[in-house]
Amino acid sequence: MDKLRSLQYFVAAAEAGSFTAAARRLELSVPAIAKLVTSLERSLGVLLFERTVHGLKLTASGASYLEACQPLLQDLTAADEAVSRAAQRPGGTLTLGAHAQLAHHVLLPALATFHARYPEIQIDLRVIQRSSDADAAAVDVFLLHGWPEADDLV
Repeated sequence: MDKLRSLQYFVAAAEAGSFTAAARRLELSVPAIAKLVTSLERSLGVLLFERTVHGLKLTASGASYLEACQPLLQDLTAADEAVSRAAQRPGGTLTLGAHAQLAHHVLLPALATFHARYPEIQIDLRVIQRSSDADAAAVDVFLLHGWPEADDLV
């Protein structure tokens, strides 16, 4: 038995009041929901629901189990979302190279806004006069104004 999935199905059925509504919400079949909830009940050794023709009603054990499970599943969902967001956010060090005037008048004023939007990115700003300078080879992004001296720059 998949315990996590069983708990998710149990909570969905309890919140919806029926296996049918839970199945619709989770986009699953009714037998899939019922099978795992029944398996959960068997493993716990208690009935979580009273099943009637009008739907499901939590038993006393089911109500206390639901109360204990809901915060755990919410915490797990929050943890999943936090990890997903962190994985999707860019991070690391970005080495920028630019002429002194471009760095001073354009890049420096924009850094606060950039850092607020992308706090995981550290900026290494280097003043480079020409693309042939020694530091130019270690730059991720080289900002130039005018026409570049090198043909291989984009």
